[in-house]
Amino acid sequence: PQVAAALGAMVDRYSVWHWRNTDPVRRSATPAIKSLVAVTCPTLVILGELDLPDFKEIAQRLAAEIPGAALHTIADTGHMASMEAPAAVNDLLLAHLRANSGRKER
Repeated sequence: PQVAAALGAMVDRYSVWHWRNTDPVRRSATPAIKSLVAVTCPTLVILGELDLPDFKEIAQRLAAEIPGAALHTIADTGHMASMEAPAAVNDLLLAHLRANSGRKER
């Protein structure tokens, strides 16, 4: 309930700028999903155990196709793992950053 309330408040504050304006992002002609093999930085993929099947598939694909990517599943969380289990997410992020500090891209 607390996460739902916090998320609801975030949505209520959203200005809907992206619906009212042209997206300024220039997208590559190649879909990003086809370029995963080219990712050269250390990559952490975090998945909520209770997330929807489509998002689980996406996370698993990212981890499988990005060279050296690490996939971590956080128990008892859904799609908003950073709000549902912030300490667990922070622990994973800090461990990932420590393990890869000073590491250069391939």
